[in-house]
Amino acid sequence: MGRGGIGARRAVVSVAVGVAVALVMPLAANAVVVMCKKKNKITLREAACKTKETLVPATELGMAGPTGPTGPTGDTGPAGPGAMWAFVAPDGTIDAQSGGITLEHPFTGGYYIDFGVSLTGKNLQVTPAANGGGFQGVTAVQVCGSGPQGAACFQPGTNDDHHFFVYTTATDNATETDQFFYVAAF
Repeated sequence: MGRGGIGARRAVVSVAVGVAVALVMPLAANAVVVMCKKKNKITLREAACKTKETLVPATELGMAGPTGPTGPTGDTGPAGPGAMWAFVAPDGTIDAQSGGITLEHPFTGGYYIDFGVSLTGKNLQVTPAANGGGFQGVTAVQVCGSGPQGAACFQPGTNDDHHFFVYTTATDNATETDQFFYVAAF
């Protein structure tokens, strides 16, 4: 009769653990059973592993229990900041907006818009509106203040990252003219 090597002993231990798990699990469905490992030996314990043993998760052996019931729904969180927007008339009047936006219109084609919050890192958009009945030229936007997106704004009180400058032109793209437009920051 040949002597069994380490591999044979491991196979016997693995089969023994598998049989033990198969026999103990149905009988003790409500009992706490943990699998503990010390070196290459796996032992079943009733409550906790002994010192120098580590817990072996059942999922590591390919076993998982059924999905548990869904927990209760949590409280509704606060609303996110969302987009801030405004519809601006040629004379610098804000005809509609999301709230908190003010505007200065110091010269033809130039508008300084204050969103009241930092615009650094925000997506800023300006879109011409066809309310004037015809085509428009360039409509451009620039964040005021210093920083990675900012440029100097010369209107007093506007050189910070809460303001941005909108520039509108006629269809020749050179003559400054007042135009309808939408602005948004999100």
